[in-house]
Amino acid sequence: MRQINSILIVLSREGEPSQVIKRGLMLARLFHAPIDLFLCEAECAYALEHQYPWEGAPPVAAALDVSGADSPELARTILLAANDISQIVGGSLEVVYASRFEAAPPDAPQAARTLLASRAAAADVHARDVHVVIGDPVTAIPEFVARHSYEILVLGALTHRHSMTALLGTLTGRLIETVGCDLLLVRASPEAAAAELSAA
Repeated sequence: MRQINSILIVLSREGEPSQVIKRGLMLARLFHAPIDLFLCEAECAYALEHQYPWEGAPPVAAALDVSGADSPELARTILLAANDISQIVGGSLEVVYASRFEAAPPDAPQAARTLLASRAAAADVHARDVHVVIGDPVTAIPEFVARHSYEILVLGALTHRHSMTALLGTLTGRLIETVGCDLLLVRASPEAAAAELSAA
């Protein structure tokens, strides 16, 4: 039998994504192959190459932006995806938010932590912990991810971005280049995004 050097997992909003992840994990562990890619949309893939397969119960992090950039529906989608993955792989789930908090009141970090916890509770997601990191998200998130040894980071992709070219330069695009773990990029459904725009 030929050696399998990497495994590509393709996810979409249709079908059974949890079953796809389970099968990919089974193959990865069977053939000791790394998982190189998660796909959040059929039309745009974000590839990351790693030299290791997941082992044991990998810790999972969900990165939210509670400053207003992420809509409540996108935050819910991120949390649910991260929760599904953590349950499938038997790992823990933690929620992270990073901000410089420039010119913010002294209680801003605690307020952000409270909002993170409320977003998780609203999605019926029971995270092991929520973290508020003070610093530039571009550098603070990769450093925090490395320090806590997360193996999977779930991020939100803006709904109006339709290509890798459009994504470059955004926080998510820059994190793709700097975060040293596997990434899952998710987007809120078009229906939910349209409903939020109508309600705004």
